Amino acid sequence: MRSWFGLMDFHIGRSVLLAIIVVMLAFTGLNTLFPLIDELGDTRGDYGAREALAYVGWSTPRRIYELMPFVAFMGALVGLGTLANQSELVVLRASGVSVGRLFGSVCLAVAPLLALNFALGEWLAPWGEARAEALQAQAQQGGGTIRLGDGLWHREGETWMRVSALDPDGNMVWVRQYQRDDTGQLALARTASTGRFVTQDGRSGWLLEGVQETRLSADEAEAVRHEAVFWPSNLTPELLTITGLLDARRLALVDLNRQIEFMRAQNLNPARYELAYWNKLAQPVATLGLILVAVAFILGPLREKSMGTRVATGILVGLGFKYLQDLFGPAAMVYAWPAWIATMIPILVCWVLGVVSLRRVG
Repeated sequence: MRSWFGLMDFHIGRSVLLAIIVVMLAFTGLNTLFPLIDELGDTRGDYGAREALAYVGWSTPRRIYELMPFVAFMGALVGLGTLANQSELVVLRASGVSVGRLFGSVCLAVAPLLALNFALGEWLAPWGEARAEALQAQAQQGGGTIRLGDGLWHREGETWMRVSALDPDGNMVWVRQYQRDDTGQLALARTASTGRFVTQDGRSGWLLEGVQETRLSADEAEAVRHEAVFWPSNLTPELLTITGLLDARRLALVDLNRQIEFMRAQNLNPARYELAYWNKLAQPVATLGLILVAVAFILGPLREKSMGTRVATGILVGLGFKYLQDLFGPAAMVYAWPAWIATMIPILVCWVLGVVSLRRVG
């Protein structure tokens, strides 16, 4: 009996995995072609067709990672639908195989993919995305220095800082700082041409060079010039780079956790990073929930439907799940809900839908 179950797992898993691979290739191709067309329409400076192709290539691992829940759902629909068309699922059910056992077989097949996708999202995708954004910024701006649009604002304690650009080594370029005193009044305004991360006397911070300071008091303002000033800070080049170049949703869990801890230490609101953290952490659970819905649909309302109907249903369900995520994510930041609640509501809806549908089919 065990060997028969193993053979069943292999047969179901092979059908589902082949379908997932085909769906992944199709959607990755589309999800790469359209961004490439967009990039080719935004060429300027040294950013030409070769750079656009490299940008899309470096960001492809991130696209694959983000597509995985939807692709696994579509692959399960197509793979199990093929078995249903050949009456193999009917035979298995008549042989006493429960719906839970069928779901388990699909999970066994998808588990290695989820592990690989998790590794992709934690290492290759963030690294490739950072390379892509740096390449695009440097090429479009025609040099090694990356200008950060209107500047990157950062607060640490009673110091507010604006960084205009980053050089290829991660050093700050064109820095402005403003410090308040204990009464909340502006006490210091500082500009620096560059800043590099160093360690002095066991303390980490930024060595600001080409510094001009204006010290303010109730009676006077004093202007001072320094060749260099050491500013102790917990802001590392890694935090500065990921904050300046990458969206929170494209960071690895370790980087998100580091950013969240840093912002909490500075009494800042890390809601955007917490939401991204929980979305990444819960992605495998969300994927399995979508697969549960796929199994329920194939054994129930989509059992005798055409492949086109199944694909259309899959697209609608996938879009519905995405819209729920897009709804509760911003709502969590607006109404100050815990990020894990906003993340788990769409996933819980998905699992409830799958469980209720499976109960109906027995």
